[in-house]
Amino acid sequence: MEITHANVTASLAQLLVTHKGSFTEQDFQIGVLPFCHIYGLVKLLHHPFMIGMPVMVLPRFDMRTFCEKVQEYRATISLLVPPIILLLSNSPLVEQYDLSSLKVIQSGGAPLSPDLARLVESKWPNLRIVQGYGLTESCPSGEFFDWRFM
Repeated sequence: MEITHANVTASLAQLLVTHKGSFTEQDFQIGVLPFCHIYGLVKLLHHPFMIGMPVMVLPRFDMRTFCEKVQEYRATISLLVPPIILLLSNSPLVEQYDLSSLKVIQSGGAPLSPDLARLVESKWPNLRIVQGYGLTESCPSGEFFDWRFM
């Protein structure tokens, strides 16, 4: 399957409508997704730049670096995958940092259990975790939902 410039442009146009008001230039996004995957390419690279939102891309996931950067830059949004969210839920290292600035974690790449989402949200009351489902062919999200309605 070839993803064309038109596919990415159309996806970005949809995000401008569906995410309007949820993400702004006042937010700061951090993530570790590779750009060779559609989730990283569209949601971590193109969308933030299109709306003027600062973004920090970490070259690989390291718990200490992630927590330091969230705290230092007061990151409000993070794009993660369930295994990283699982680490956030049970790593004692997390307790050493102030991650209260995070208001949204977008989870994708694999299913996220409602129990895990509840556990992480209970640690940071202002945090909301949302799950996306998609394929490269859907460029990127085919469905985007809040686990609380499951």
